[in-house]
Amino acid sequence: MKKRLPINLAAAVLAIFLLALFTAHPAHASSKTSLVTANGQLAENFTLTMKQTRFPYRGGARIVPKFTLKYKKTTLVEGRDFKFWTTNAKAVGTATLSIRGLGRFQGTCRVPYAIIQRAAKYLSAKVSAPTFKATGKPITPKVTITYKVGNKTVTLKNTRDYQLTYKNNVAPGTAKVIVRYKGNYCGKKALAFTIRTGTLPVKTVLAASAGTVLADSVIDFKNLPAYFRQTRIVEGDAVYDRIIGKSYRENPDIDLSELRYLKVLHRNYKGKIQVGEIVCNVTIAQDLLDIFLELFEVDYQIYSMVLVDAFWTGEGLSTDEASVRANNTSSFNYRRASDSPNLSNHALGKAIDVNPRHNPYVVFGPNGWVTDPYIAYTANETGYIEPETRPYAPHAMTSSDACVQAFKRRGFTWGGDWGGTNLDYQHFDKL
Repeated sequence: MKKRLPINLAAAVLAIFLLALFTAHPAHASSKTSLVTANGQLAENFTLTMKQTRFPYRGGARIVPKFTLKYKKTTLVEGRDFKFWTTNAKAVGTATLSIRGLGRFQGTCRVPYAIIQRAAKYLSAKVSAPTFKATGKPITPKVTITYKVGNKTVTLKNTRDYQLTYKNNVAPGTAKVIVRYKGNYCGKKALAFTIRTGTLPVKTVLAASAGTVLADSVIDFKNLPAYFRQTRIVEGDAVYDRIIGKSYRENPDIDLSELRYLKVLHRNYKGKIQVGEIVCNVTIAQDLLDIFLELFEVDYQIYSMVLVDAFWTGEGLSTDEASVRANNTSSFNYRRASDSPNLSNHALGKAIDVNPRHNPYVVFGPNGWVTDPYIAYTANETGYIEPETRPYAPHAMTSSDACVQAFKRRGFTWGGDWGGTNLDYQHFDKL
């Protein structure tokens, strides 16, 4: 015989069942409840909880925030009580989560959330290789930048997502590439790579611009003569384009075919190897190559050796003065002499001035020796004038100087040997 529950207990169980049913399935109720108020805000008794409101950019993938929607104490169920969608959810900026009620719920609420730039610390960046061989030219390795979005790898694009700046990327040593992010990414990162020593091809060295400083390790010292070369200057070539209308102009005294362009190596005032260039007459071209090779082998220091055209002022004489002020070693410059209406030997490319700032042209007048009266030196620029004090001055050439001796052995006249009231310590010529 089955036992029956007391009437009061059965009623209580039924009441609990109905309450649970209504709470778990509020959509079964017949009356409609609006999610939002008249101004679009969540209505009273509704609570929306979003675990995260700011999301890093994910390479164009849609970003859907996780959220919980409650009515009073009841958690609503997607697909039965509401549906939702997102807009502008793939790019950096403000995205929107839209929720529309279903069943007993009605109305639509819209909740903004932010998609922010992905920071550098969340990106994996690396150079194409850790070590490169020096070439004398800037080393610019490729950079790869990636990150994971689920099972997908996102790869950033140069110029669109980031920009690269290279530092110390010519000489052997530690170089850097600086990555600066932009667009959907932010921040910057420095990546290091190594440039190792190794001799450079001669043509690479000779292609370097005059003034380029090179490490000793990139020079093949067993083949030094190969770095000292002369070439013809042909109308329309790169050298011609640099000198035409400046140091060289159409004239009755010297033809373009009589000039040669020289590329050499020399030690600068810091003892570093530097690329030099000079234009001179073909008759002294080989002499100059031999002299500069000899001086390089004994580590003789020459401050600068670039074409006078780099100092062009609009006419030859003042250009020469600018070159002297810059302590630049030069030869050809179609101009007149400083103290005469006649052409200078430089106009024929048969004279050369070496380290002119420290080996000035001087004249003897009523008040003694005066540094080059044709250049307006200031008081602190008149050192190393008197012949008797010059042996003690840095980079001042004397009769026993290696440079003076190298020129004299090849038949050049040195301005420091001139007699009378003029001495030109920088000057060598061979007529």
